[in-house]
Amino acid sequence: MKKNSNKKKAKKILFINPPRQEVIPKYFTQYNLRYSNPWLTFSQPAALLRMVTYFRKQGWEVAMIDAGSEYLGHQTPVYHQGQRQCGNFNKKKIFEPVFRVGMSNDDFKKVLKKEKSPQEIFITSSFTYQYEPIHDIIKICKHVFPQSKITLGGTYATLCPEHAKNSQADKIFEGEFKETNDLPADFEILKQKPHYSVIKFSRGCNQACSYCAVPLLEGRRISYRDFPNVLKEIKEKKKKYGINKIVFWESNPCHDAENNIEVLLDLLIQSKLNLEIFLPEGLSPAQLSLSLLYKMRKAGLKTITLALESSDNKILQKRFHKKHSMEDFKRCVKYVHQLNFSEVFVFILAGLPGENMRNIFDAVKRVEDEGFIPMLMPFTPIPKTEEYKKVFSRIKHKGLEDLHPLLWPCVESAVDYERLIKIYLYALNIKKNIGRF
Repeated sequence: MKKNSNKKKAKKILFINPPRQEVIPKYFTQYNLRYSNPWLTFSQPAALLRMVTYFRKQGWEVAMIDAGSEYLGHQTPVYHQGQRQCGNFNKKKIFEPVFRVGMSNDDFKKVLKKEKSPQEIFITSSFTYQYEPIHDIIKICKHVFPQSKITLGGTYATLCPEHAKNSQADKIFEGEFKETNDLPADFEILKQKPHYSVIKFSRGCNQACSYCAVPLLEGRRISYRDFPNVLKEIKEKKKKYGINKIVFWESNPCHDAENNIEVLLDLLIQSKLNLEIFLPEGLSPAQLSLSLLYKMRKAGLKTITLALESSDNKILQKRFHKKHSMEDFKRCVKYVHQLNFSEVFVFILAGLPGENMRNIFDAVKRVEDEGFIPMLMPFTPIPKTEEYKKVFSRIKHKGLEDLHPLLWPCVESAVDYERLIKIYLYALNIKKNIGRF
């Protein structure tokens, strides 16, 4: 029997996770941190994988090139791309090397040519300072598949749409692709299956932290997935891929905890799935109670990350608009000590203009004295945020590529830079097993 020749052929869409552009400071080599840093931790392209699920359901033929994944091989390829000047100072030139992390342009072109010509190409983006590899990828796609429509979405496209138009993408997609928010990530499309799963159970943030772009990307209203469906996705990932590590990539996970995250934690505890869960974006000390932390620990949270940001209440509340204080942190510390977490990381923001170095070091010492691990987070202004507007006069001469955190773009003098690096290295030394970064 002849097949129906009139049957409509499925359209093909190609998804691309581009390489990253990273500053990898020279001082990292003493820790064998050739390419690893906090921004590569849990770098699974979860949003793109949810889009794959959506378009499969719509009947599209789907393919994906994961050019920036941590799973490209035993060690993610790294290619030297030159160097960039640190800070806002000119008298004492200090430069750090820049690397492409992921596929080279030549390797990407070879892989791309093996694909069948797609009607649509969707390319995601992350940090705004990593736009250069994205532009390269789009240029290559246009050369190999000139008839394909290219859409660029993600963080960079949303926060810097006018700049993103320079990429020559046919469409700049701003905001969220909301149809995918409640869908599970499609792992079948990955050549190498992950050992963890990134899951979001909430979107948006009702806080107004001066340095944060989440409300711009996801909105100020917090919405939640159906928690039984979240549990269903976790069970499926565990059954099909043997995944026991679940990363909840949440911006404000403990808001109205009793009616939200505690419901999910109860389901996880009751399921007895023996999971290891992570909440890496940092928990607000003001929102943590002993009972909530107990449930987190029982559900599988072994490593906890606290968002202290500063030990100065004025900076916390008047500048950053944080809801917590040092008193909240001290109270939270007592709870954490009672519950025997294997590791406790504490975020401390550093590198703002005019910042007191003594305050930064004091915060690091407070954390160390508690037996916790300070995570010094270099400040960089994110376009459209309040902090970006505050410091714009200092950085207006810089390109987006100059705003990588490890270039310390708002540090005013070489002396301050050298002091910060000493504190940064001191904080790194506190964690002996530095390979975690």
